[in-house]
Amino acid sequence: MNLRPTFLICLLATVLCALNAGFFYTWSFTIMQSLDLIEDNHAIVAMNAINANIRNGWFAAIFFGSPVLVAVCSITLLFQKRFLKFSYTVLALLCLLANLYITMTVHLPLNADLADGKIILWSEYSNEWTSKNHWRTIVTVVALVLMMLMMFVPSGRHTKRR
Repeated sequence: MNLRPTFLICLLATVLCALNAGFFYTWSFTIMQSLDLIEDNHAIVAMNAINANIRNGWFAAIFFGSPVLVAVCSITLLFQKRFLKFSYTVLALLCLLANLYITMTVHLPLNADLADGKIILWSEYSNEWTSKNHWRTIVTVVALVLMMLMMFVPSGRHTKRR
């Protein structure tokens, strides 16, 4: 088993990408669908409670840690001149940055409006929130697939046989 620092950094980055993808998948296909089944006022109270609770160290480690570790993995691979592996990580990083962008520009403002009482129809909020969350699910799953592919690409550091 390869326990070199680069391998371990890239493996941990891949694991964080998997946790990120699973997190957003769960929101799209379990949590929001479940909240849609209850009365609007209860769904709003539940969502506000979730939004208040979700801001914790575990979430931050996954949400912010995955792009940071993918960037560290990427830079390490660049310095080692493993350009094919590097290209996969750059694409994965772009996907994770897209996830950050969607979160900051769509979900955080929607969550703030919900908490401030500016949204009274749950379906209005849920439809917008969930449709955009599907994009977060897609980009984080693509980031995961790219990182997994990178882990299987030969390192290119083998010596030639005669």
